[in-house]
Amino acid sequence: MKQNHFFDLNWPVEELNLAGLVYSKTKDYSVAKSYFLQAIKKSNTDENLISLAQSYSNYANFNRKIKQYSAAFEYMAKSDSLCKELGVDFGILINRINRAELYYDLNDFEKAAMELKSVKADLSKFSSPKIEKEFYKLSYRINDAIGNENLANSMYRKYVEKEKAFFGDLPRSILAEWELATENEKSIKVKASYSLQKEKQSKEKYILILGASFLFLALTLFFFIRNRKHLLEREKINQEKQKIAFDLELKSKQLISESLKNLTIQNTKEELLIQLEEIIQDIPKLHHIKFDLLKRRLKHQKSSSILNEFETRFTGVYEQYYEKLKNLAPELSPNDLRICALMRLNISTKEIALLTNRTAGTVDNTRSSIRKKLKLEDDTNLQEYLLNI
Repeated sequence: MKQNHFFDLNWPVEELNLAGLVYSKTKDYSVAKSYFLQAIKKSNTDENLISLAQSYSNYANFNRKIKQYSAAFEYMAKSDSLCKELGVDFGILINRINRAELYYDLNDFEKAAMELKSVKADLSKFSSPKIEKEFYKLSYRINDAIGNENLANSMYRKYVEKEKAFFGDLPRSILAEWELATENEKSIKVKASYSLQKEKQSKEKYILILGASFLFLALTLFFFIRNRKHLLEREKINQEKQKIAFDLELKSKQLISESLKNLTIQNTKEELLIQLEEIIQDIPKLHHIKFDLLKRRLKHQKSSSILNEFETRFTGVYEQYYEKLKNLAPELSPNDLRICALMRLNISTKEIALLTNRTAGTVDNTRSSIRKKLKLEDDTNLQEYLLNI
């Protein structure tokens, strides 16, 4: 993509931020910076303070990544100020984690630890496995750097648990394999030394024990090399899985962005219908029938095309999602499946009601029906359950 072509694109702020994150991951920093700055500019133009707070946060973390630390602190502060003004606690939480990582990059581990202390106090307010994983990962790195070995080990174990829950069971690191090999070598040397002291009087036995020790060492090295090869293969597979997960996340965010755009269209139609109703009251009743027919057509047609397009896009991103749901609960209706898909994208009950041309109460009743068909326990969160399918 040519950078000068970028400024001709009239993209929503969410997609500009998403493009910046993608190019940042591919280390195309100049293009990523252009997208982030355009997202900030568009948020200011639209006077969308929530989007502006998110764009500031993304740009701050980008500057941390390219080691522009002063700019990173500046934009984090701007994002924090807006989040506090708007009451967006989740944005403040993300900024604290990013700021802790920034202090870690600067080797200011005490300040990093203080930021994480504030994060821990608010972490339970939000159900976000990804944020929890990042918290424990950064915690063990910071405590390890400070020298809090016990706490670092504890944080590392929690991080591994969260990592497994987020990506599945991960292979051991190469460092862990080297530690295992080192321990085996130490064990061999101790046993060999002990045997030599005990069997000095018998040269034949000494040679036998020494030979056995070398054989054991050779076998240990052989299995270590073989295990390391398997580890690298598993690591490659894991990287491919992570790439697939990243691609899926990208498509999912684009789908959410499109759904929110359609919600805006729906809101506009609702406002037009209200205005049309007011206009009808001022014209002769002779013409009311024609306008009533027009209103019914608008109400009937306003959701169908959007929902059909949504389902086409959703099944393109999550190919087997409906099939998995039907296997779990064959009695789920097409409408139930559609509601599950919208919930899978974290769309609220109010927004689902608007998209499907139903009341919020009807959507709540449908959610209760879906719980019963899926045979969920009372303490099982439906939203989290659908996210993990």
